[in-house]
Amino acid sequence: MSLEKSTSNSSNSKNSKSNPSSKQIKFRESVSTDDNFIIDAWAESHKNHPMFRPMPRNVFFKKYKKQIIAIFGISKAIIACNPEDEDQIFGFVVYRFKIDLPIISCIFVKAPFRHMGIGTQLMTLVSPDIKIITHINKNYEWWLKGIGCNYDPFIDWKDYYEIRC
Repeated sequence: MSLEKSTSNSSNSKNSKSNPSSKQIKFRESVSTDDNFIIDAWAESHKNHPMFRPMPRNVFFKKYKKQIIAIFGISKAIIACNPEDEDQIFGFVVYRFKIDLPIISCIFVKAPFRHMGIGTQLMTLVSPDIKIITHINKNYEWWLKGIGCNYDPFIDWKDYYEIRC
């Protein structure tokens, strides 16, 4: 997949230097130097999920990071970043295709850049008709309902098999 897409939402705002909604956002394929950021941000964003809250933090990070690394190893990622400094990452999406079904395992957008449409743009770059999301943060449940996605946390688990009627 060749990806070099930038969007521009021009504005004469004083905050144009730090606000990606008022300047271009570059979307690029991830590179190996992004891997640690993606894995750490993914784990951090799920540490307070109700499913993991009772688990001691050291156990969570040790076991969940192994699961993330396994999923990430069979996936691809798209990065939303500053076009002038590609190391300034605004967010990312981790995805893969199962047969021809697009599966998003994680969408993450840094807190200061949320509610600007970056997550939606990342998802649309993977496929405009995503139907299954495997990992969510409780703050995004409303978003999934609004875009008509199903939440299925088990699709990435090793011994889980999807049954379709």
